[in-house]
Amino acid sequence: MTETQFQAFLAWAVDELAKAQVKAGAWTELHAKPLAERLIRTLLPSGRSSQGQYLYTVQRVPEGNSVGYAWLGARQEGGKRFGVLYQLTVFERFRRQGYGSAALKAVEEKAQKLGLGAVILEVFAHNEAARGLYRKAGYQERSLILGKPLR
Repeated sequence: MTETQFQAFLAWAVDELAKAQVKAGAWTELHAKPLAERLIRTLLPSGRSSQGQYLYTVQRVPEGNSVGYAWLGARQEGGKRFGVLYQLTVFERFRRQGYGSAALKAVEEKAQKLGLGAVILEVFAHNEAARGLYRKAGYQERSLILGKPLR
């Protein structure tokens, strides 16, 4: 990912995270964008050169057109090294053409090269398309967060 692509990704990622958190009922519209900015900047304190963070533009081959983004973070906890797939998206007009599966496979290959023992991710319950992609690729639910709004 070039610096120009990173700046576009950053703006996109903040907006998408804010919208998804509002849709999931976790954040209010008023607070969503500042919270999303803070979270992403915490994970990427040095921008695209943040240590242990691997940012990619998913490209259409052979043209090289951008069709989405992928973001893998390397973490270590409890003596285990693993990857966190913070973002995998294919822009809407390119969906259902195999780019998501190909990008996921490339992320997993990168994780293996880094010596990571697993890749974990969080997906919003309302994102059925993403959940289907991950299940098809062999990902299994490890935990479930439930919520009930009280009015």
